Amino acid sequence: MASTTLRLIMEGDDLSLEDVGASFVEFAGLIAALDHELSVGRERSVCLRVAGLQSGSAIAEMTIEPLENAPDIGERIAAATIVGLNLIERQSKRPLDFPDEALERLRNLARLANNGAGTIRIEAPELGLTTAVTRRNVANLEVVLAQGYSIGAIEGFLDTISVHGEAFCTVYDAVSGRAVRCYFPQDFKERVVASLGQKVLVHGRLRRDPTGRPSQMRRIDELEGLGKEQPQPLVGIFAGMDQPTRDYLAEIRGE
Repeated sequence: MASTTLRLIMEGDDLSLEDVGASFVEFAGLIAALDHELSVGRERSVCLRVAGLQSGSAIAEMTIEPLENAPDIGERIAAATIVGLNLIERQSKRPLDFPDEALERLRNLARLANNGAGTIRIEAPELGLTTAVTRRNVANLEVVLAQGYSIGAIEGFLDTISVHGEAFCTVYDAVSGRAVRCYFPQDFKERVVASLGQKVLVHGRLRRDPTGRPSQMRRIDELEGLGKEQPQPLVGIFAGMDQPTRDYLAEIRGE
């Protein structure tokens, strides 16, 4: 059976059994949350098993193994864990595949490190990847968790479709000009394909970045085709403007 190795390493002079146990629980919860997010058409695809324990520092070597008749996404989960944490550390930006539960599990791990549990590292030796859970992650994760989802809608042109893995289409928001990745369920596929190259109005769970611009719609609840005509000028507070709306929004944001 294929498997992917992950190591959770805790280093410190005074590690308690409670800290070690809590770290294992949060780490397992993180992997489970990413498994759920990355699994297509099923609740989960893998299981996490303990392959070895070492004393001195607390090192748990674990394997991510596919469930029976499930795709092997172990490497994707391992890479998402480490690359995602590095992105949070460097840019305070939400990784694409991280739901709120995964972020909360990471925050709990970071708090354990912050409260004296020692240095916590995560390694994927077969992929050559490593990262550290640091005190800085606590503040960064608070910023990232604020970049959550809310019910919303965007209007723009549906430009591309991908059905490799979890299906999504790209809609260029008419207000900000940004490409917004919109994930859709299987029963929306025909409607999405029929709307390719057209102006659409899309409703669903919308995520915005810290400046308020749409960045991703995790699941489309409704899609309305508006035809192939070019977007009409906005009205209301934008009526009568001497500059394009997109330029005006960039100016007030300081971009």
